[in-house]
Amino acid sequence: MIDLIIAVILGAILFHAFYKLSNSGSLPFIIELKIGYFSKKLLLKEDDSIYLKRGICFSIIGRRFIYKQKDSAALVYLEKALSDFNNAVQINHKNSNALLQKGLLLLLMNRPIEAYESLTEAENLGDKKATKIIIENGMR
Repeated sequence: MIDLIIAVILGAILFHAFYKLSNSGSLPFIIELKIGYFSKKLLLKEDDSIYLKRGICFSIIGRRFIYKQKDSAALVYLEKALSDFNNAVQINHKNSNALLQKGLLLLLMNRPIEAYESLTEAENLGDKKATKIIIENGMR
């Protein structure tokens, strides 16, 4: 139990480092710190919003690897993001933002049928962004 408390405190300290480093151009490092922080929080309690936030962080890093044309590294992070979005939806099937993020990620991963399914679920929960993305991508 003490190890967990120390881990959470360390996570909080690292998370606050984000604010100090935010203007230094160290975006990947900062996002890795946030991933660590969210991972520590998930050790305490599984929460759909924390899975969503961590998934977004994984997605950002994955996209940066795509930009740098490092596809195998990108795929690792994108799969982690997808797993987190799936966990968020499993915990709270009405989390339209997790469904939206999952749909966007699946589009990026060139999996349009799965993307459409997630975006449609988000749309059915009232997410207007999902509707816009479906239309913009010629899915309807």
